[in-house]
Amino acid sequence: MQKISRRLLSVLAMTSLAVSGAAAIASPASAAQSDCPSGYICFWRDINFNNSRYQFRDRGWQFLGWYGANDAADSVYNRTGMNVRLSLNWSGSAGTSPFICLQNGAAPNDLGAIYGQSWHDSVSGVNIGGC
Repeated sequence: MQKISRRLLSVLAMTSLAVSGAAAIASPASAAQSDCPSGYICFWRDINFNNSRYQFRDRGWQFLGWYGANDAADSVYNRTGMNVRLSLNWSGSAGTSPFICLQNGAAPNDLGAIYGQSWHDSVSGVNIGGC
């Protein structure tokens, strides 16, 4: 009975993540820019869309730390259909951190090289529709 309860809890937890669309993690073996689904913004731990991928689609602010991705993104692909605000070392309050706005379709493959070294592994907040 305990084994069934654990399995049911695991299935319910994964279902709630899938329904909310908040975040999902892809395995490193499947990491590629083309893996980012339409309607999402995707972050990869390494440059050139390599290593683990985190994806978000819910409008409004998301703190990447809630999903184990705080200060871990080196490449990004915006497929949300709207502009997205990325905040550097986000403190939880809008307007208090340096930010960049990514147009829909933008896909910087090395945040540190493109926007300055301070953006290397430093994205903490994402606001879909926030620019």
